[in-house]
Amino acid sequence: MVVRVAVLAVCVAAVVVLAGRRADDRACRDARTRAFALAGRGVRSTSDGAALGPALRANCHDADELAGGAASLLVAGRRADGLALAREATGRAPDVFAGWVALEAALRRDDPRAARRAEARARALNPRWSGPAPLPAPRAGAGP
Repeated sequence: MVVRVAVLAVCVAAVVVLAGRRADDRACRDARTRAFALAGRGVRSTSDGAALGPALRANCHDADELAGGAASLLVAGRRADGLALAREATGRAPDVFAGWVALEAALRRDDPRAARRAEARARALNPRWSGPAPLPAPRAGAGP
């Protein structure tokens, strides 16, 4: 009887943890969708844009998701938010290629030396990488 109660308790705990994780995944997906849409609109300063960095940081546990969010924020012209998110991605998972690529893009214009270090780390993780892509030109008051 004690064993059954213990197994039931473990199962209930697992369900609670997984339900929370599923909610985080949904919130992460929503924040990434909003960031991508913001990048497409080219709007530099909106209240939605200001909330995206913290939402991505809190709900996205995967470094690739953080890096994708960072890239969207960079394209939307929210360079400081994109840089912070790229640094978060590389800090959480220093062996994930996408984080270093996002960090290189975030640093490219303001700190070329640090950008080259990030690029070198990305190349070490993925030697077949063709190198940094050109950053999009600013449009409608936005862009990196």
